Amino acid sequence: MNLKSIVVFVLAGILVFTFNKYRVSKNDREYQHTILSSSDLKDLPLQRKTNKAPFNFKEFTIRPMATFFIRARVLSRFEYSQDYEARVSPIDLALGWNRMADPNIYEKLNISQGGRWYRYSWANQPPIPPKEIIESSGNMHMIPRDQVVSEIINTVTKGDFIKIKGLLVNVESNSGWRWESSLSREDTGAGACEVVFVEEVEIQ
Repeated sequence: MNLKSIVVFVLAGILVFTFNKYRVSKNDREYQHTILSSSDLKDLPLQRKTNKAPFNFKEFTIRPMATFFIRARVLSRFEYSQDYEARVSPIDLALGWNRMADPNIYEKLNISQGGRWYRYSWANQPPIPPKEIIESSGNMHMIPRDQVVSEIINTVTKGDFIKIKGLLVNVESNSGWRWESSLSREDTGAGACEVVFVEEVEIQ
C-alpha cells in the first residue's frame, strides 16, 4: 500500500468515526429528550405564579396570572364566532392528560362542547373515577398570540397530542367586561375553565 492509499484510508476512517460519534451523540440526545418528556407528563399541567405586567391585546387588557405549560390529548374542539369572547378567543380545546389521554379511557365517554362548556357522560360505569376525569381534563379557552399560533391551532383535530406554552390570564375590556381563568385543575362547573394566552404551540 503506497503512501497516498494510506492517507486516503486514514481519512476515511476518521470520517466514519466522526459520523458514528455524531450519530450516537444525536441519538443519545433524542433518547434523553424522550425520557424527559415522559417524566414531565407525570406533573402536567405545569403552572407557576407570575409577576408579568398586564398588556394590551386587541381591544382588551390581558392580566397574566401564571405561566402555563401542558402536553395533552385533544378530546374535542369547538370554534366560536358569535359570542363576545370570540373577539379574543375563537376556539376552545377540551384537553386530557394522564389517563384521560388514553383512547381506551376517553373513547368510552360521550364528549361534547358548546356554550364555552365541555361536557362528558358515560353509558353504564365511568371508565375511571369521576374525580380523576375532573382532575385530568379540562376545557381551555385559547387566545392565540399571533396569526402563526392561530393557524396551528386551527389545524388541531381530535386525538392529536398538543404542547402549549403560555399564560393563564384574566381578560378585561374598557366596558368593564371580565373573563377570569381558573387556576386549579380540581374545580368543575362555571368558572372552571382555563383562559390560555398561547405563546407557543406544537402538534405532535
